[in-house]
Amino acid sequence: VNKAFVSESRITVQPKVISVDLTTGASTTITSIAGMSGCQGIALDPVNQLIYYATGDGINANRDDQIRRVNYNGTNDVLIVTNYANA
Repeated sequence: VNKAFVSESRITVQPKVISVDLTTGASTTITSIAGMSGCQGIALDPVNQLIYYATGDGINANRDDQIRRVNYNGTNDVLIVTNYANA
């Protein structure tokens, strides 16, 4: 896979995880993160072609913080754990 995966968390756009083709420069939204203030980080599992990403609601109570997983192609977005910051 000749791609880079990045998170977009600017205040002016909906947070998302993006795939960038390193050969062509074309970008594709893998997943949009509705209702959250941003994506705090991503980690890749290249063997299984999975992206793990953490989201936050921007509130100190951390009620809606999540760790999620999605396939490299954007399918099968799954909630892994919520409220992780209070664990």
